[in-house]
Amino acid sequence: TMNFARQRAAAQGLAIDFFHTKDALAQASRQHGFDTVFSFDVLEHLPDLPGEINFLSSLLAPGGVFVFDVPAGSTRAHPMHLNHDLDVLAFTAGKGLRDERGLLLRLPLRKEEKYVFRKPA
Repeated sequence: TMNFARQRAAAQGLAIDFFHTKDALAQASRQHGFDTVFSFDVLEHLPDLPGEINFLSSLLAPGGVFVFDVPAGSTRAHPMHLNHDLDVLAFTAGKGLRDERGLLLRLPLRKEEKYVFRKPA
């Protein structure tokens, strides 16, 4: 997967740093932090959702954006998704992150699965 991502980035002329461990990622962020952290199709498979959100948001530079999804748990079509009982909006607000989702992602009667948060500058 990493090799495929590197090839795609090179083909698009993108300068992207790839990391193999959380320690290496944390070390790289200590110098200046990241402007953007994306996490798609990952968090619903990890048992410690609050811990992962804490870790990933800690990588942000001031003013940085954290974009992620957390599908709402196990379904017949996705039995491998974990059922997290976490109010993501309340949790991230408690960490000082600002909800930056647009209107389409906030529509009533939709499952909240896509999130965009900004770390205060």
